[in-house]
Amino acid sequence: MSTGGKSLAELLADEVVKACEQNYIDYWRYVGESPNAEFSEDRGITQCITGLPQEIMNVVLKCRLDPSKIDTRIDEAIEYYRSRKIPVIWHAGLLTEPRDIGTYLEARGFPHDYDGIAMAIDLDSTGDDMAFPEGISAKAVDSAQDCKNWVACLTESWESPKEVSSWMLQNACFNFSSS
Repeated sequence: MSTGGKSLAELLADEVVKACEQNYIDYWRYVGESPNAEFSEDRGITQCITGLPQEIMNVVLKCRLDPSKIDTRIDEAIEYYRSRKIPVIWHAGLLTEPRDIGTYLEARGFPHDYDGIAMAIDLDSTGDDMAFPEGISAKAVDSAQDCKNWVACLTESWESPKEVSSWMLQNACFNFSSS
């Protein structure tokens, strides 16, 4: 998302959140370039589907739905996931319209699980020597073994089905050695 040339300090809180949401959408757009996933922006719904049996891996990222067609479009989207027998997580952030989409989703059984929190930092302001708390370090993932370790950490923390790990290791967005 363009910030209109503003620095992070010049952005309003909603602009930061929208930029973080757009970054998340762009990440899933990249995931969707894999032959093992599909990204689409069709008829007001932006989504990425991996087909994996975990909702975090099949996502509606945003929607812009005409209020007169909202019930039909939501029902069609739900039916599409149901017909493929895959779970879905539906995000409803600041880029979604109408803003009260959550009430429509809750009426169809979607729980309001959590409110996302956005974080942002101007990387130019961190300098070369970022201090980490004792026992914490950051390391670039730069080997096949690092990728396996990173994927194992993610899938364990997400309590993923076993096929998620192998899928991730076959996709460049999770494993640089796959590209």
